[in-house]
Amino acid sequence: MATFDDYLDELQQGAKKLAAGLVDGLQADALSDMNAFLKRSERDLARWTKQLAEGEITTQDFDDFVQGKKALAEMHKLTKAGLAAAKLERFRADLISLVINAAVKVYL
Repeated sequence: MATFDDYLDELQQGAKKLAAGLVDGLQADALSDMNAFLKRSERDLARWTKQLAEGEITTQDFDDFVQGKKALAEMHKLTKAGLAAAKLERFRADLISLVINAAVKVYL
């Protein structure tokens, strides 16, 4: 059975790929912002992924819960670095998708 550490490893791998798609020089800022979001959300993600793995919640429930955390995905360093608002929002949406897709890949 998959563990929460497996999930975090999957997230880190995906985060590196996601950050690589940004303009040179912003990858470190992107990883820092993503890690800050994951740290703020870790307790909830641990609970929700356990519930998902045990069939207590559906994939749609998990998606809804994570979407509710989107506001916590504040990209302070990327905003300070001057990333355009549209790119910043797309990056935030991609991060939320990564969190959801990684759970499905690891636990289901």
